[in-house]
Amino acid sequence: MADQLSHRLLKEVIQRERPYEVLANVHKLVGSGGGSFPSNHALNSAVIAVILSTFFPRLRQLWWGYAVIIGLSRIYCGVHYPSDVLGGYIIGTAWAFIVLASVRRLWPQIPIGPHPQA
Repeated sequence: MADQLSHRLLKEVIQRERPYEVLANVHKLVGSGGGSFPSNHALNSAVIAVILSTFFPRLRQLWWGYAVIIGLSRIYCGVHYPSDVLGGYIIGTAWAFIVLASVRRLWPQIPIGPHPQA
């Protein structure tokens, strides 16, 4: 849901050109269309990192390491600026906390927190 909202709303409204489209020294390594801001890959990886960190806090560095690698890859491939990735992380983190808070409020019987064996 966050990915679609980001793609349909933010990218369409902001319509920021991608680095490979405006910078002569940046060459696209992978295909990507549409606007640049925010990075949906970074957004989704932040959602995953927050959710998994909630249930498996001892592996938090692994989850966020994954998110950082995803973000850096988007910059390296020439399809995003660092600010696109940072924006994706911020929006994704916010979405994850909204979802976790909503689940806690709507379904209090569902345990949201560290897994007993995590």
